[in-house]
Amino acid sequence: MENTTVHCLGNGRVCIYGKGADIFQAFGPDYSAPECFTAAVDGEFITKKISHRQYEHRSDKCVITDYLPEDESVFYRAVKGGAIVEFEIKNAVLQDTPYEDTYIAITYEGAPVYIYDFFKDGKPKAYTSSKKRYAAVKIHGDAELKRTSDTAFNVTCRDCVIAAAFSHTPEGVFDLISKPVPEFSVPTRKINVDKYYNEVCDGYDAVVSQQSYNGSVLAGYNYHLCYVRDNYGVLRFLLACGAYERAKLLLTFYLSVFERYGKLHNAQGMAEHAFHVHENDKVEITGYIVLMFAVYFEKTGDFELLEKASPLMEYCLISQHEAMIGSVLPFNGDETYVAGGFLPRSALNDGSAEATALYHQSILKALAYQKHVKINDALIQKLKADAAFIEKEYPNSFIKDGVLYANKPDIGYKPDFRHGVRACGHGFGLCFRNENDDYVCPDCVNRKLPRFYGDEYGKRYVTEAAVLCPAFTGTALIPKEIIKKTAEKVKADFDKRTDIVGYEPGLLLYAAGYNEKIISKMLSMRDKFGVWSEYFRGGKQAGTLYRTWETSVNLAALIENGDTNPNQERTDTAKSLFGITPDTITLEEAGEERLKKL
Repeated sequence: MENTTVHCLGNGRVCIYGKGADIFQAFGPDYSAPECFTAAVDGEFITKKISHRQYEHRSDKCVITDYLPEDESVFYRAVKGGAIVEFEIKNAVLQDTPYEDTYIAITYEGAPVYIYDFFKDGKPKAYTSSKKRYAAVKIHGDAELKRTSDTAFNVTCRDCVIAAAFSHTPEGVFDLISKPVPEFSVPTRKINVDKYYNEVCDGYDAVVSQQSYNGSVLAGYNYHLCYVRDNYGVLRFLLACGAYERAKLLLTFYLSVFERYGKLHNAQGMAEHAFHVHENDKVEITGYIVLMFAVYFEKTGDFELLEKASPLMEYCLISQHEAMIGSVLPFNGDETYVAGGFLPRSALNDGSAEATALYHQSILKALAYQKHVKINDALIQKLKADAAFIEKEYPNSFIKDGVLYANKPDIGYKPDFRHGVRACGHGFGLCFRNENDDYVCPDCVNRKLPRFYGDEYGKRYVTEAAVLCPAFTGTALIPKEIIKKTAEKVKADFDKRTDIVGYEPGLLLYAAGYNEKIISKMLSMRDKFGVWSEYFRGGKQAGTLYRTWETSVNLAALIENGDTNPNQERTDTAKSLFGITPDTITLEEAGEERLKKL
């Protein structure tokens, strides 16, 4: 069995994650649904992608074709030749039906959408679904269906099609399962690029297979939620490859969540009331939201969407203003290098160079588009004052001897409680500050405990991501000589490194500009389907595979920086617009150019 490379079929309603001919997750009729079933097939298979909605698996005994129609909650598996497909039902009750060769699975209320919490007794807790969902499996053609346990059955296939339908109602699932099997057709990719076409197509398929019908995009197979930071990268990629309709759909998702609940968090349920709340998640992600709408407007000129987003953008700006401690903002607990383990959680209450820069950049964008972003005058004055204060103090807070530090310790921020990772090891949830200034579960808050982070408290950290990421987001606060110096250091041995964060080559390309060695190394890190993983360790993909964030950042960088001379003028203009000045012009000239463009 070929089981080392993950792939995804998705049509926005049903999502299928597989390894070779095996399916390790199937869920629908929405993308925050709990996992419904797995399916295993014996034998050695070679898997080929046809499109984001169709894959083919070949062995010496049979050919299996997996297919999803464009806009229906039905999955089809066509089998020609001999094969036994073994289904295992997850989070549901398996029942017989009055119809021949048909089973139904009823997902119970309270099934996990995303497991996040482990208490001392080891029992998992989760963001749970409040809805019942139904799935039905029906066999068409020459095959035998056999129940093997309370939660399992197998299909002995000779020449057949297995249909699996998903719905929120039993009537809906029986209606879908009774329809004739459609012709398997290949969709047209709606992209517009003139270089790296095949590489972009592979990434596009990975992203759109994980994009829900409501626009939100999965962060991966173990996260059935929509993460703000990840979706900023996705938006940049969709805009770079000309997929403007999908980019707009992504933004309308965030508008719909805000209109319904009046808030956003680190991650949102995609058709389910679920919020993933991290430490200090009123910062960083709120900056990304403002930048998402701004960059979409800059690419498309769609001022109507910008105007519609005014209440959401105002909420994001107020959230950051209220979180400001002196001239800095603290860390979001799911920030890129915190989640990746490059910065310990003991520093989460420190000032964050990245969160502060994102707030500053979001202020500049909002003020630049005041004609369309309707913000009250009192808030505008506060934003102007905040921007001026940040600009004045940023070098003192984060830069010393030509080095950018990721954090500023001892800013006097110590909330009594917060939501996030518990230092005591008892899971994720509401945390309380103990006498050591660690955040622990309610049972541990009054216990005598050691300090959990040893000598990490109060230290300053230098991380390459803190310097390179602003080259992607476009902040002008970091002197270009620091970005250039860091980029030169990283790219010196980049092509020889075996341990790399999955999105690092894309950030490096934004910081360093066109570089054949970076591009070659970046492309070598993809899997057989042209997709990046969360990490690259020991020369192999690691962490969560088939990731949308890493793939989007790297391909956006490839599209926007993967040229030598033909489009250099366009690249330089874009860089000056985003605050990264080419060496051939002064800061003053770049500022004038930005004002003209804005």
